[in-house]
Amino acid sequence: MLLALLNPPGGRSRLGAPGQNRRLNIYRELAQIESGELVMLKVHTRNLGNVAVICLQGRIVNGETTSLREAVNSQFSASAVVLDLARVSTIDASGLGLMLSLRKQAETKGVSFRLMNVNKFVRQVFEITRLDTVFEVIPRIEPPAVSRAHPARLEWAACA
Repeated sequence: MLLALLNPPGGRSRLGAPGQNRRLNIYRELAQIESGELVMLKVHTRNLGNVAVICLQGRIVNGETTSLREAVNSQFSASAVVLDLARVSTIDASGLGLMLSLRKQAETKGVSFRLMNVNKFVRQVFEITRLDTVFEVIPRIEPPAVSRAHPARLEWAACA
């Protein structure tokens, strides 16, 4: 179906006149999907003691944020929620708004809300929007200290 839209009989694209730029953008996006550059948002949660680390991969954009909202909302029993943004490829205004909303919800419940492993692209977005002054950004989370009297085995691995 997609190819029929891109190369219809008669050579004229149904995607608009002339359609060439739009066709190239679609090809570029398909190539990004195939190479793994353009991924719908994937969410994986790790609980490290009373800290919930939510690892994100893909795009935090309009229409793809429900899984993030649900993951964070399910972790408000923790003392801290940390979003690992190392594998986030894109964030838009909707994604920024969601993160502000989640931060506010966490604070009202007494839960610390932090960001870690913020990649260069996302850091630039935060700087341009001045949200780098709103969110607490940490380079990476350290595992909780283990008492020698009560040694506990904790698995520790970065998300990225």
